[in-house]
Amino acid sequence: MTVTHVMALRNALATTVKEAHEVGSGTATLVLRDGSDPIVTFNLAATPFGAASSGIITAASTPIEATASDSGPGVDNFITYDKNGDPQLSGSVTAVGMGGDIEVTNTNIALGQDCSLESLTYEAPQ
Repeated sequence: MTVTHVMALRNALATTVKEAHEVGSGTATLVLRDGSDPIVTFNLAATPFGAASSGIITAASTPIEATASDSGPGVDNFITYDKNGDPQLSGSVTAVGMGGDIEVTNTNIALGQDCSLESLTYEAPQ
């Protein structure tokens, strides 16, 4: 039998992730990386995510624009940081339709390229 969480617990888990990104006094960020090399950094909103609903939180104030600070053969992962610069979430990045935690239209980002974070959601496990 598969373990499942009731909705109240899923909302509590998503709220914990939301609140983890609010710790500190700087700016929470999402960084797209090629291996361990940061390629583009998106500054998240002052309150990075909205309230949990159905176990899901969504990034506030999207789309978010940023300019690539480096280039690489292919963005393949991401990491988010709280306002103190401490890592919170990480996962895979792939082209659209390839099943990554984040899917992008172009994984080959060039230095100085303008990029847009159209949306970002986190879903607590069921």
